[in-house]
Amino acid sequence: TVQASESFGRYAGILHRVHQWSGVEIAKRFPALTLVSLVSHAATDYEQNRYWESYWVRLGIPREQSFETDFRQSVPGLLQKFQLARFPQLDRKYVQQLAMHAGIPNYCLRGVLDVIANHLDSGREPTGAALIEWLGDPAKPHRMNGLNVPARNFLREGGEFAVDIIDRILEFVLYVADRPSDWLTAVDSGEISSETTGLPSVMLDGLVDILEELGLPTVSTSVRPDGRTISIAP
Repeated sequence: TVQASESFGRYAGILHRVHQWSGVEIAKRFPALTLVSLVSHAATDYEQNRYWESYWVRLGIPREQSFETDFRQSVPGLLQKFQLARFPQLDRKYVQQLAMHAGIPNYCLRGVLDVIANHLDSGREPTGAALIEWLGDPAKPHRMNGLNVPARNFLREGGEFAVDIIDRILEFVLYVADRPSDWLTAVDSGEISSETTGLPSVMLDGLVDILEELGLPTVSTSVRPDGRTISIAP
């Protein structure tokens, strides 16, 4: 998706600079490519309020306020066109809406893994539904404190999609814990991939990077029915 965004950016740049196409015209002519580029960027570069600045750098297009405004205001129409959720509670918060469709941006994944580890080490049910219910307890708002805003939004508002993603992350992390000596070989060979895990490729890459850098999950005795928990190395 990064390569697709860069290719789209080169073409959009030519249309804008040479043919004076507006952002509205580009989004209308290439709605799928526009939306994919916006969402994929939210997955990898939505951090520290620099989304739009880094978006134009990735596309190789000089940042212009009018062009950016066109793209911002195209988001609701693009989501509607492809029958994707609009999240009324995030009305006019375009980047946050895009991040919701990206799942969990990569820079938020470490916090999510920490929450998952804490959830399992406490002997709670190893499912996405149980984790989200525990996090969402209105009497315990501090449980979300370790998560970045996009991850909080996703887990609060993502519904069944959020449950499914957390289930798949759990399955992947426990797989890694069970195969400490050859899990990277499985990744390199394609045995572990977006197709086999059901995780977006960008997210899976992010999880692999974190587990490589921080160390493997450890498996230990617990009150869980299968006797396993995970912990992520500091």
